[in-house]
Amino acid sequence: TRSIAVTGVQTCALPISQADASLIASLLDRATTSSRERGDQRLTSYALGYRGTLAERQQQWSQALEATAQAAFAAQQADAPDSLYLWEWQTARILQVQHRFDDALAAYRRALFNLQRIRTDLGAGTVFRDKVAPLYVAFSDALLKKARETDDKHQVEALLREVRDVLEQQKAAELQDYFQDRCVANFKAKRKAVEAIGEHTAVIYPVMLEDRTEILLGLADGMRQVVIPVTKETLQREIHDFRNKLEKRTTFQYLRPAQQLYQWLVAPLLAELRAQH
Repeated sequence: TRSIAVTGVQTCALPISQADASLIASLLDRATTSSRERGDQRLTSYALGYRGTLAERQQQWSQALEATAQAAFAAQQADAPDSLYLWEWQTARILQVQHRFDDALAAYRRALFNLQRIRTDLGAGTVFRDKVAPLYVAFSDALLKKARETDDKHQVEALLREVRDVLEQQKAAELQDYFQDRCVANFKAKRKAVEAIGEHTAVIYPVMLEDRTEILLGLADGMRQVVIPVTKETLQREIHDFRNKLEKRTTFQYLRPAQQLYQWLVAPLLAELRAQH
């Protein structure tokens, strides 16, 4: 039954027909029953969690949320943060679709907390890119959307500061993944908050998302949020073009992409930056 469950779980990552979905659901249900009979909470967590994933892909939101909640409970019982962070993350996605944004943010926070518990055990390279980085991005995206929809200035400031902290955590995780050195994480203890850098100093955090780019502008008197209607793919393509043309030292071909990047990333900030001087 364990191998059957694993087969079903792996199939969930691929495009599936209705017939295949029914088969996978049956296999996962059998895996859930078998793992419960054995008292294997860890395997129960994975079987139920991927049952929730399947329901999520079929847009069966209530069933997805119920199965995922059971998976999270089983992971807690097994003290398995390596699966718990996945199901809290999955819970957050489902809650977002249901427009339960505050509950979704709470689930993202729990997911990130549990991820931090096992971050150094996950491995490097593609593991970080596929299983770790997307959580930071999704959480930042949710916080930024919430900030745009919030009228209370104090709450907006708190949300933007939380985005900043998530981005700092992501950068620390990226450095740790690249250097494979746990000491890299200690840089967080040495970094200064924006408020402590200087009265006339700004810190800029670009956030590239699938449907847009957002810029966090950290100033001594608080955070600013600027939305740029440029997708991650478009911005990355322009950055790569700029870099490639910058290496051609005998030409000025780099000017066009440089000017475009300036218009996207710098020009929208000029009014705020000039107001600080």
